[in-house]
Amino acid sequence: MQMQIVVHGVFMGVVIALIQPRVKRGIRFN
Repeated sequence: MQMQIVVHGVFMGVVIALIQPRVKRGIRFN
């Protein structure tokens, strides 16, 4: 169970890292 939590945390970190630059550029998600 712990491994799934770690993998999920890393996955979310990667997703956030990929989304942040786009948000800073002014792309809005409506």
